[in-house]
Amino acid sequence: MIDSNYTKTLLTTLCQECLIWIALTAREKLLGYQLFNTFPSKETLTSITVCGFSAFLLLRHYGQRVIRFLVAVVVILICLLVGVSRIYFQVQFPSDVAAGYVFGGVWVSLNVILLEILRKLQVS
Repeated sequence: MIDSNYTKTLLTTLCQECLIWIALTAREKLLGYQLFNTFPSKETLTSITVCGFSAFLLLRHYGQRVIRFLVAVVVILICLLVGVSRIYFQVQFPSDVAAGYVFGGVWVSLNVILLEILRKLQVS
């Protein structure tokens, strides 16, 4: 015999899942595309963080101007293309992408500042 408490829990869970599915499907049909919780843009944040910090390390250790210039141009292009592609394919709002750039820039800046502080402390 099935416990009535188990049945209530099962029915409650099924009703919740159905309501969530209906709400998300209605929103997707209304907007014309699926929209996820994207603030800030994870892809933009990740690209600017990884590429930005990698560029910092490369620029810090290479002295040739040509290599430094190429690294800077490539990183800027990659980060811009990631953000533009997210907006172009209507996967995310421009404000989400802009927030990803801002948060990623702040994160890279804090990492660079802390790395330089630790480097100076180790030298002295």
